[in-house]
Amino acid sequence: MRSLGLLILRVVLGGGMAAHGAQKVFGAFEGPGMEGFKGMTKQLGLEPVEIMAPVGAYNELLGGLSLLLGLFTPLGALAVIGNMGVAIWKVHGKNGFFTQKQGWELPGIIIAASAALALGGPGNLSLDKAFFGGDKKDK
Repeated sequence: MRSLGLLILRVVLGGGMAAHGAQKVFGAFEGPGMEGFKGMTKQLGLEPVEIMAPVGAYNELLGGLSLLLGLFTPLGALAVIGNMGVAIWKVHGKNGFFTQKQGWELPGIIIAASAALALGGPGNLSLDKAFFGGDKKDK
């Protein structure tokens, strides 16, 4: 049951992050695409934009895919944690906690869930388990 719970967490968290990354990288799901995201990155004062925007966009896309698949899970989690840390620092932190005021509630939850996967592992229903083995106790 533990692995099923971790799979549910990975699908929702990783899928959501990958979708947000696809908005920024490809303009999918009515997203801004890379050029639009460069504009957003510039407004946040993250320079040089030509480096920072792709790093942020691909952190979300590839970090999300990593969590979704349970492949290189700690690295994917670190990418997502880094992006959400920047989101709190540059956008949400000054607005308090709650999401309805654009606060850091949601990015904080994403950081916590990503950290849990990095520390606890992705479970047996993952590519990490298939390729690299895993916790023998996990059923």
